[in-house]
Amino acid sequence: MKILVVTGGYLPAQRYGGPVASLVNFTEHLGDDYAIDILCRNHDLHDPTPFPNLSEGFHPLGKAQVCYLPDHLLNKATYKAILAERRPDCLYLSSIFDAGLNVPLLSLARKNHIPVVYAPRGELNPAVLAMKGLKKKLFLLAMRLSGLYRNVVFQASSEEERQMILKALKVRAEQVVTAPNLPAAPTKSCRSGKRPGSLRVIFLARLHRSKNLAYAIERVKELGGNVIFDIYGPVEHPDYWADCQRLMADTSENIRIRYCGAVTVGKAGETFAQYDCFLFPTISENYGQVIAEAVQAGTLPVISRGTTPWDDLRGGAAIPLSEPEEFVRTLDELCAMDETEFSAKREELRQYAEKKLDTKQLIAQTKALFAAATEGGIP
Repeated sequence: MKILVVTGGYLPAQRYGGPVASLVNFTEHLGDDYAIDILCRNHDLHDPTPFPNLSEGFHPLGKAQVCYLPDHLLNKATYKAILAERRPDCLYLSSIFDAGLNVPLLSLARKNHIPVVYAPRGELNPAVLAMKGLKKKLFLLAMRLSGLYRNVVFQASSEEERQMILKALKVRAEQVVTAPNLPAAPTKSCRSGKRPGSLRVIFLARLHRSKNLAYAIERVKELGGNVIFDIYGPVEHPDYWADCQRLMADTSENIRIRYCGAVTVGKAGETFAQYDCFLFPTISENYGQVIAEAVQAGTLPVISRGTTPWDDLRGGAAIPLSEPEEFVRTLDELCAMDETEFSAKREELRQYAEKKLDTKQLIAQTKALFAAATEGGIP
């Protein structure tokens, strides 16, 4: 099967967050079974500077062929030419609200009878829809009236997202197929032994208000042990990051908080492997690719409950944001543990990961997603 993936950003982009990592894992797991082409912008998010040393056409990258387009070529004529050249059996689209990229492609796909798989990537979460809410509601209404979603198969990364898609798009139940994101290869831990009274904590995400870094900093500042808290991620909201920096500047002697820059896509696992705990009190996650990467690295996640599909977490903890004192208590308990106690927690996390991130099963679900679109399609 020939699949044309269309997405806002792909490697070497660093600011698009989890969706890039999800697509990298998709190509690495399925690039031997499918012929995968990727069409994307030639620059990073919120940065118009083109990636260096890129010529026209498709370039080999991993197990895919990637075509980088400047913004002025993101139009129907360009897409029509690419579809004629690459002749895909299926389109795989990301981002409901990237209208300039995807609406012309939906129109061309319908005209040329090309099946479409569409991954909203969490954009239909009520918390996300509330941002610029009226504009988004009007756009979704226009798309429903256009009929462009009629025969599209939508990918839900969890049952929760499946319900969000059905509610927001008003499509038929058989159009929404659950296929969680594929994980990266597990990373071997490179931590030394856990010492009682000390804890190495990491925050890794886009520095955006929805990731709730300020909340994380406030909790860390309340801890009693010797704590290193390292923050990784691209700055997306400078004003919010300035607020976080002010919080970081006022800490007691036992707490060291540092900003360590962004992590290259594909390097998250080895970064997590250097830490004991991943603190991530996020306000909303569609899937939480970064949580999967922490789990695979054996870094105990302490995350918010009710905001991700990881509420069944074992080994770490999922805690309601309304209980900040429980975050502090949990982190203090981890800090007090010795190597034996901490290893037991990590073993619990490893057993959880074996079931939650069963790669063979997840690959089968992804293949079923594309089979639903191409083998007879949605009537």
